[in-house]
Amino acid sequence: MKSRLNINIFIILAGLLWGLTELTGGYFLHLLKAPVAGALLMPVGVLCMSVVYWRSSRKSSIVLVSLIAASVKLVTIFFVPAASLYLVINPVVAIVLQGLIMIIPVAMIADSKSHRAAVVFVSFYAAIVLYKLAFITFQIVLKVNTGAPALGGLNIAQNSGFLFVETLISTIIITGSLFVAEMLNARAKRVRS
Repeated sequence: MKSRLNINIFIILAGLLWGLTELTGGYFLHLLKAPVAGALLMPVGVLCMSVVYWRSSRKSSIVLVSLIAASVKLVTIFFVPAASLYLVINPVVAIVLQGLIMIIPVAMIADSKSHRAAVVFVSFYAAIVLYKLAFITFQIVLKVNTGAPALGGLNIAQNSGFLFVETLISTIIITGSLFVAEMLNARAKRVRS
């Protein structure tokens, strides 16, 4: 029972960490008009989901982390004018979509015996492109139904940086971070034995 409680607390803390990073880091990166804000924020979410999955071995924990992070981001609804609600809805939906789509690579990499850099890289790159295509589809539906401004006008040429360059940056950060975490974990195991 205590172990389950510890895992649930860990899930909540990881979700809060991700949500607060999106809330504060996202705000400042967008305020600075950093063209790669999403590319820098995505790895935080993936790492939070990965760590929680490593501790719990439950795919549902990945989604729970994203739902908690999205709930934190949803708090901004109280500070945005009604005409600009899409500024809140877009990141909340993006976080939830990340949680749903990242189940596949996070679980696959964590459960595999070998962590070849190429497999990790391709898995996350493909998953991030899939997430971004799902998000663009959401943008189209939102624009058609509400008239809210859509990501880059939904022009594929304008979105190529979003789809491929930002994805490359995120994937490099994620792959490197996962290998550093694996090395640190291996070192900690050697020290304990």
